[in-house]
Amino acid sequence: MSVEHAPVISRMITDVVLPALIFYKMSDVSLTRHQIDAAMAMFGSEVIVGISAWAIGRYLIGLNKYALGAFILASTFGSTSMMGTALIQIVFPDNAEALAAGIMVAQAGVGVPNNTIGVLIALWFGNHNEKIDLVKIFRTFMLNPAVIAFIGGLAWSYFSLPHAGLLLTVIFGALKFSGISLTFLVALLTGLTIKSMSRKDFGLPLIACSALLLIAEPIIAREIDAVTGTEESLTSTLLLLLGAMPASPLAIAFSVRYGCDVDLAAKLVVSTCVISVVTLPLLAYIFA
Repeated sequence: MSVEHAPVISRMITDVVLPALIFYKMSDVSLTRHQIDAAMAMFGSEVIVGISAWAIGRYLIGLNKYALGAFILASTFGSTSMMGTALIQIVFPDNAEALAAGIMVAQAGVGVPNNTIGVLIALWFGNHNEKIDLVKIFRTFMLNPAVIAFIGGLAWSYFSLPHAGLLLTVIFGALKFSGISLTFLVALLTGLTIKSMSRKDFGLPLIACSALLLIAEPIIAREIDAVTGTEESLTSTLLLLLGAMPASPLAIAFSVRYGCDVDLAAKLVVSTCVISVVTLPLLAYIFA
């Protein structure tokens, strides 16, 4: 298997595996006030960081359109859905409340925005036409399998439709299994797209991405929750830990699929994963 297979794997992720997992997660969603507040705090921090990433990438670093799209994706959305749940299970063993809150923050606060708004960002900055067709981009976004799966999953949950019965047990079992294949596929895609890194790769894009994603975003999420939510140490700690996750590998998949800078996305994903080994325990020590 070589780099030529990356577009095929990316299409499998964005058009098949990811929508299946989104539908499965959203079809059984159950929200509480604390979880909604925490998820909104995480989303608010992503909005602030995403706008900051756009301004820094465009005016301070001077990235071209395709690199700017990859930079925004990597700087805004962490791999919370893939790594966050495992981290919560380690930090809060046998704590069902922490795990439930962590899953909700990971899915509603990071996973859903990444799988919907992240697609829109990739479509906008990955568009290779000189003239941007807003109607075409919006149509492509609304017909995106991940967006359809999100809306369909919410409808399934809202109407309390069954998850078991004739064929349903098999179908939802297959949808659940998609989560395992997603982790494998994004790891494979990362391995195929990453190239050797030199000293020049550790410049402003990586410094800015790491500062925004690994440091600013978790602190902002924690502070927003302190203002809008309730005084709850568990939620505050969860936001700090989940917000400090490295860049989501989906930034690579979206870049390959929709035309952003794949090389930059892959390097930022791998580099922030390494850097988070230092920043995550440091944030936990200072704030938790």
